[in-house]
Amino acid sequence: KGEIDVAQAEIPPNRVKDFEARPADFQVFKYPGLSMSYILVNLKDKVLGGREVRQAISQGINRQEIIKYKLEGLAQEATSILTPGNPFFASELKNPEHDVSAAAQVIEKLGLKGHEISLKTSNNQVAIDNGKVLANQLDKIGLKINLQSFEWGTFYSDVRSGKFQLATMRWLG
Repeated sequence: KGEIDVAQAEIPPNRVKDFEARPADFQVFKYPGLSMSYILVNLKDKVLGGREVRQAISQGINRQEIIKYKLEGLAQEATSILTPGNPFFASELKNPEHDVSAAAQVIEKLGLKGHEISLKTSNNQVAIDNGKVLANQLDKIGLKINLQSFEWGTFYSDVRSGKFQLATMRWLG
């Protein structure tokens, strides 16, 4: 009919291959974008206010595993809100190396082994699934993650008012 539909960053990564498998029906273009998924940390929280615990959390997250298996290789690791495709990206910044053992030692030293921390997400299925992956990874360093998902209005209201410990967020470039 001469119609065209465009979906930009709307298709879950695990579904892209379904569209690529139908080249007669769909053209799929993939390119680096400026969108960013990240974990928001409440720095006013008595547990997460300390630098050591945040560094341990960062060390406990296996970014490469998430990119490879959860995001189907359709992402790049970033070190800030500015993605590697952004002209103002600071390439000299580095994330801590993934080190479960070192992170677990810090969590134990701080007396937080087995401590429950809440991770809030929206009720979007992709956000919930990503939250489950993060909860599993942080469990390996000794933190018990209480995953909570809310409809967008409640979730965003909690984030804006500081009623969270950790939250998954997404910035669309």
